[in-house]
Amino acid sequence: MKASEFYNERTLIETFGRSKVFETCRRMREVIPDFPQYEKEVTEFHSAWLIYLMSKTGRTTTKQAVYNAVMAGKRLKCGKETFIIWFGNLLSSPERINKEINSIWIYQDANCIQVNGGNKITVFQGEERVKTVRTAIQLSAQFLYDFAMKLNVKDTDSETVFESEEEDDEN
Repeated sequence: MKASEFYNERTLIETFGRSKVFETCRRMREVIPDFPQYEKEVTEFHSAWLIYLMSKTGRTTTKQAVYNAVMAGKRLKCGKETFIIWFGNLLSSPERINKEINSIWIYQDANCIQVNGGNKITVFQGEERVKTVRTAIQLSAQFLYDFAMKLNVKDTDSETVFESEEEDDEN
């Protein structure tokens, strides 16, 4: 998926709103200069960062809020695995979302993420242990699955089929 298609992706716009998606992408390019421009491809890891940032920053899209969320996101770990790497790998596998994920809770006021699976809960957090939480965003398995399906669709319009215009000379 190209960055320009990502800005207009229906699943993201319905969940977060058009201006939130566009402004977060714009801020992401300010904070991380190598973030893809309009015609470049967006990977599942770029998508993981943006979904995390849109969830973590809540209603604001200021440069400082995005920067703070990026810094917090770099510290989110479960064991030795970072959340963004785990989340990017999850977005590359819609089947895995169906099998393993019920919801993901991203806490806005704490550096913590809770992943609810069938009979398993995984917690990614920073150095400090979280004691209380006031605000959180829930990412449903259906949202994640729908987005992952869109992200993993390969462009089939660019395939060219060559046919021979010569007729068989066997007659």
